[in-house]
Amino acid sequence: MKNIFRELNIKEDFSEEEIKESYLNLMKKYYDELNMDTSVLFLAKKRIDRIDEAFEMASYIKGFDYL
Repeated sequence: MKNIFRELNIKEDFSEEEIKESYLNLMKKYYDELNMDTSVLFLAKKRIDRIDEAFEMASYIKGFDYL
C-alpha cells in the first residue's frame, strides 16, 4: 500500500466522519464504473480492493469501528 491517505483522499489528521464519508464516496464512484464498460472493469475492481485495504488500515490506526 503506497499511501493510505492518498488512496482515500483524506488528510493525515482525519476524523472518523471524514474517513467514512470518503470511503463511501469512492466506493460509489468505482462501483458505478463496474457497470459502465468491461474495459474499465478490471481497473475498477483493483481500485476498490485498494480502497478497502486503505480503509481497514486507517481505521485500525485510529481505532475506529468499521462501517
